[in-house]
This record gives sequence, structure tokens and C-alpha cells, in this order.
Amino acid sequence: MSQKHKQGYLRIPLVLLILSATVAASIKLLWQFNPNLLSMTAFKFTEELQCAEVVTADAVLSRERILKLMTIAEGATKTRVRSVLKAPYCRLKPITVRAGVAAEREVYPLEADPKIWVIVLYEEDNYAGVRVVPQTQQCSGSLL
Repeated sequence: MSQKHKQGYLRIPLVLLILSATVAASIKLLWQFNPNLLSMTAFKFTEELQCAEVVTADAVLSRERILKLMTIAEGATKTRVRSVLKAPYCRLKPITVRAGVAAEREVYPLEADPKIWVIVLYEEDNYAGVRVVPQTQQCSGSLL
């Protein structure tokens, strides 16, 4: 392998590291400036963000997994998303985003700042999107 190719391979992890640091810093700055900028209307009320079930008490989402999540297209299967994210911290109560379609939501606290949650939305068995919101309360292990 030539020296140019080796240098190119070394640049990819550096670019990913810089990109993930930039994304995390941007999210944190936006949240500090105005937490409502990062939340979706469906997640507006505190009771909407209470865990219905704790799945993995020590689960966190690393920068590397966030970057991988950004490469997954909406409509991908839950299995595909879970292969990247692993088990969530908790599940929120189901909601209806579109008429007649129940949506499941799974919570992943950020590794860099666990008070910021990444909420992954699934409609049926398909990945429907993600939201980043500030944690509003401590999760309980009981069903609400």
C-alpha cells in the first residue's frame, strides 16, 4: 500500500472524531440556549418523557454510535437500528404521531452528557426518526 493511501485511511477516523465532537458540542449549546429548540411537540409535556420501563440501567449512547445512527435511513427496521444502538436505557409510553399509527419511543442518554436524551421513534417495526431533548425527570422502573 502506498504512503498516500495510508495517510488517507488515517484521516477518516480523525474526520469522524471532529464531526462527532462538533455534533455533540452543537447539541449541548442549542440545549443550553433554548431546550425547546431540540424538542418535538409530542415530547413537550413532562409526563410524556417518563420512562414506562427501564430496559438497561447503564445504557448510554456514544459519539461513535450517534454517527452510525445518522447513516441509517428512516424506514429501516428496528433490528437494523438496534444493531447499531444496542439496548436502550428505557422505553417511553407509546404515542400516536400520525393518525392511527402507534409509535414506540426508546431513550438513550448521551455518554458525554447523560442529562441529554436521544429518543428514537419507531412506527410499527420501522425507524421513524430521532429527537434530542433535555432529561426532565428520573426514570422509574414501573409502568405508568
